[in-house]
Amino acid sequence: MPEKKGRFRFSKEERLHSKKHIDLLFRRGKVVRSDLLSVVYLLTDEIISSTVQVMISIPKKHVKRAVDRNLLKRRIREAYRLNKHILLSSSRAKNKKIMLGIIYNGSVIEAYDSIEKSVRTVLEKLERKVAEL
Repeated sequence: MPEKKGRFRFSKEERLHSKKHIDLLFRRGKVVRSDLLSVVYLLTDEIISSTVQVMISIPKKHVKRAVDRNLLKRRIREAYRLNKHILLSSSRAKNKKIMLGIIYNGSVIEAYDSIEKSVRTVLEKLERKVAEL
């Protein structure tokens, strides 16, 4: 576990909210999949301000009720917040910035444990791809 205070924060700078950047991410990004999640990622040099910026999406087509979509977003956001150190260390070492779009693929509301396992799996795959550069 990291010892630094505030290491587990998920600040506003880490959220991907610029329409221009989101369009660029989905146009040029590559995809990594796990059992529950698809992650669209784009490695850049200086487009974004933070080392990693993330957006989370739950398609209305799969999860109809807004209450359920919000619950899943909160669970994914928490799992990412606690496991983002996997990706941050390698991206800082390679001096790369990463834009992520996390998309939920399931149609059933999964438990937090399975969501966290899926997030960890995807982040480890991404970390290997960044380390290869």
